[in-house]
Amino acid sequence: MSNYGGNSALYATFPAVDTPQVLEQRERQVAKRQAFLRPGYVYLDFSLNLPGPYKRSYLSDRFFEDSERHLADLLAKAGFERARDFSLSSEAGLYRCWELFTTKSFNNKLNLDAAAELKSFTTTWEENFPAARLWDLDVYAEDGIKLSRPGQSRPCLICSEPAWVCARSRRHSWQELLAASEQLMREYYWTSYKELLLKAARQAALTELELTPKPGLVDMVNNGAHHDMDYDSFQRSLTALEPYFARYLEITEDFLRQELVVGRERDTAEQDDPLDLRPLFERLQRTGQEAEVAALAANQGVNCHLGLNFALALLLPAALMAFDQNLTDFAQNGCWQQPSAEQIACLASDLVAESYLSWRSEQPEAAGGARESAFAAYPLILKGSLPLLRSVLAERDPSTNGDYALSLALLYLMAHNHDSNLLRRGGKEGLLYTQREAGRILERARRPGSQSALTRDLIRFDQELIARNLSPGGSADLLALTVFLKLIS
Repeated sequence: MSNYGGNSALYATFPAVDTPQVLEQRERQVAKRQAFLRPGYVYLDFSLNLPGPYKRSYLSDRFFEDSERHLADLLAKAGFERARDFSLSSEAGLYRCWELFTTKSFNNKLNLDAAAELKSFTTTWEENFPAARLWDLDVYAEDGIKLSRPGQSRPCLICSEPAWVCARSRRHSWQELLAASEQLMREYYWTSYKELLLKAARQAALTELELTPKPGLVDMVNNGAHHDMDYDSFQRSLTALEPYFARYLEITEDFLRQELVVGRERDTAEQDDPLDLRPLFERLQRTGQEAEVAALAANQGVNCHLGLNFALALLLPAALMAFDQNLTDFAQNGCWQQPSAEQIACLASDLVAESYLSWRSEQPEAAGGARESAFAAYPLILKGSLPLLRSVLAERDPSTNGDYALSLALLYLMAHNHDSNLLRRGGKEGLLYTQREAGRILERARRPGSQSALTRDLIRFDQELIARNLSPGGSADLLALTVFLKLIS
């Protein structure tokens, strides 16, 4: 992964500007705003406060647009309505001016008029989340007088001193300040993507759990071939694990921040060197073990999500790293690409590679299970269950045939997965029996008009696996991961 922090190559599409160009842009803003003024309105100027000679990149332009939408929502909630607006765009930056009015009655005890109230709001907004530190919001009354910022001055992007103190003393180089700005924008997008990942992880686990009937597995009707697990125990396990899913992402954020610093210190020729993922994996491994302890405690020593927890401790970080890689590419070439399942799976493989190879050298004959799947970059998902799930949902109504598509994906996994759970419970004979029967049911289910018979086949297969004490738990985990990758890619 190449890091772009503080590197002017990020801004290669947009040329550097000098002070006269910046001043010319400001003069245009003032002139246009003065001509825009009308009695009874207040005015809000919005631009980005990017240090140094590079005022635009694809990433900063997108951040400007996304910030505009955020500000529009904030203004509406604060009781301000937009009457008119105008914008300017040049190499010296992007700029927007909103003409606003309000019918809201402000707090007369504070003697605040609409402009003063708006300035109070904007100051709060700028302090409300880190990336807003890059916003440059100026409020003007109807006579064109700019309102001063109440309270303390804004802090420096790098240290805790007031920004004006550092600027006057030139304590930090513009390259350092620009790098800090880039990191704030990057983390702004990390935050929204993390929310998507955590929702997807929960939804994937619940989707797998609630699929019914599910041969040999815990579902909403019975406990399958399990005597120590049920639907409620899986719910408790997921509740115990969810804080650790968030922790996996926090650890990855810390790692990426450190890589930004390291990347800025490398020579340009070293920017594309492979990342050393060992420190990240070691921290994830320790946290994953803590998560296992929490899940065990929630169910009196029974672990319902051993394989899924292991996989998500890899795939959640891999997804965030893939997203970060794509942010870099977007910042440099302007073409945004959502992380693909293949990209995420490859990064998960890179994460686990050293640990897996060490384990395999010590246990060459052992069943690989979740480790094997991760090291191989989840081939059964990428080449089988995920495209199958997508194709079936595309050809049928997902609202009425979602369970049908999920059942086919599960049968595919059961027919092809070298499931270590089946090997432990029934040996090679039990594994081959399950694979053979799952393949036969899948073949019948794909024939035209056979959907109604699938439920009967699954119920019969469930009873057979229960009688043989066979549970394809590894395939159930892979189904949950299939859903997870579908939701995020």
